[in-house]
Amino acid sequence: MADAQQSRQCRWTRRGWREADARRPSRGQAAGGFHELAQRASPDAADGEVRFLPQFYGGSEYCFSFWFPQVNLGSRMKFKMIAKVPLLAWGGIMAGSLWMIGSCSAQTAATLTIEAGHAAGNVSPMHYGLMTEEINYCYDGGLYGELIRNRAFLDDPKEPAHWSAVSGATLSLDAKHPLNETITTSLRLDSPSASAAAPAGLANSGYWGIPVKPATRYHARFFAKAAPGTSGPVTVSIQSDDGATVFAVADGPTLTSEWHSYNVTLTTGQDVKPSTKARLALTLKKPGTVWFSIVSLFPPTWKDRPNGLRPDLMQMMVDLKPSFLRFPGGNYLEGDTVETRFEWKKTLGSISGRAGHPGPWGYRSTDGMGLMEFLLWCEDMGAEPVLGLYAGYSLKGAFVKPGKDLEPFLEEALEEIEYGLRLAGIHA
Repeated sequence: MADAQQSRQCRWTRRGWREADARRPSRGQAAGGFHELAQRASPDAADGEVRFLPQFYGGSEYCFSFWFPQVNLGSRMKFKMIAKVPLLAWGGIMAGSLWMIGSCSAQTAATLTIEAGHAAGNVSPMHYGLMTEEINYCYDGGLYGELIRNRAFLDDPKEPAHWSAVSGATLSLDAKHPLNETITTSLRLDSPSASAAAPAGLANSGYWGIPVKPATRYHARFFAKAAPGTSGPVTVSIQSDDGATVFAVADGPTLTSEWHSYNVTLTTGQDVKPSTKARLALTLKKPGTVWFSIVSLFPPTWKDRPNGLRPDLMQMMVDLKPSFLRFPGGNYLEGDTVETRFEWKKTLGSISGRAGHPGPWGYRSTDGMGLMEFLLWCEDMGAEPVLGLYAGYSLKGAFVKPGKDLEPFLEEALEEIEYGLRLAGIHA
């Protein structure tokens, strides 16, 4: 179209929108940057007035320019800001970016006065709070105190990911010896050459190394059962990643041929130097075969709670004094599919009943950070819980049809709300 064709320029003032005419640049003509943009803005604009100037370019590109004329701040400083937002319409999708430039010229020295004792308006006490999401190992490997990675041997269906053999032992996944109906795979350890001089077993380096501190108590827990002919205890130790240095060690109770839970306390010495280059090792001093499940190691936790949270990170968040915590996440709540959403009922109870689920960020969640842990997190910070509920839509497009198909999910959400209210002593 010819240059003479007109577009519209819109001016925004406190009285609302007004329209005026402005020329449309030639098709394909590029803008001359902020200087040219400032020149295009009419010099008769009143202070504080904002003009919205559509500029049309060749092809599918459009440029929306915002011009902020000079604003007088107490007759001491003048500030001019120009913003340019190019939007690309490509296949029906709009993508934009914003550039801003500011210039000011001080007629005299500027003075900024803050009246902190004068309230200009009321702000809701619930205005400031926290939102959490399981991303980049925020829960597992982060706030959640568990130090063992892949404690249930479910991260990889083909091999015991993040576990390694010690002194010639053989490790393999075994679905024929599950711990229970929830934890359906165990780890089989074969150590035909184990001895007191050369114990054999398995080791885990946790999330980028087990952190070791001096004079610190660690709580280890594992489920195990022995094959016929295998006897003796399992030795549990925190050692350097090459096994050369032992920071803490203790023997568990004698093994049996049935699944049992074993608890061991490990305490580091006063002279231990802090390090993250450590691992947890479970070894045998005699030849034999043992099955393991749910191998766990916790350092001291916030308020010494079992299955608790890291005290250093909790203290920082408590000091923030948030008024609310929104949980359990966004994408984490939805899951990639309906089946891999956050199912709150499966996150309750003992960790031996929590199989976890694949998360949307490429790794598996243990569900150690379950609904109860989130509620305790809120309680410890003095924050109100803001509960995210699954609404039937997942990240990769799967969804639950409205109507009868959605009713079970609505019921699940109502039960979750009622569960939280009853814990707080409120009867729904």
